Amino acid sequence: MKKEIKSELAFASSLLLISLIVLWDTNRAGDPAINVSVSPKLFPFAVGTLLLVLSVALIIQVLRGKIATPEGEEEGAVIEKSDFNSFGLVLGSIFAFVLLIQRAGFVISSTITFFGITLAFGIANKLKALAIAAVFSLIVFESFTRLLNVDLPAGWLSFL
Repeated sequence: MKKEIKSELAFASSLLLISLIVLWDTNRAGDPAINVSVSPKLFPFAVGTLLLVLSVALIIQVLRGKIATPEGEEEGAVIEKSDFNSFGLVLGSIFAFVLLIQRAGFVISSTITFFGITLAFGIANKLKALAIAAVFSLIVFESFTRLLNVDLPAGWLSFL
């Protein structure tokens, strides 16, 4: 079996496994104590079913020999190596968010995360990226806390 077919089958099979986990977990979830017209299981069940159908269709296509070719490339073209520096920067930014969210608060931790991800994508103007990340984080924080009444950790900026 070709290397490309194995990798595509592995991907499609992982989607199938995820869909089965979603459906199993949705089935295990209890019904709410109050009487509701639409069950909270509806959306996860729909997503799990759709993912199941699409992953089976993808497996069938791969077994029939239809292999995806990356856009803009010809079959057999050499694939460039992965950029592990960018990947590490994105991963580090997400870990920083997880570590800082309770202590520093949502605004600071999400600003650091957004800024780190823009650095990973190679932004030219770093000061502008930092300012946009801070403004976006503040807008999200204020929208959730004041408009939606969802408590987000304020952290060091508890005066907000």
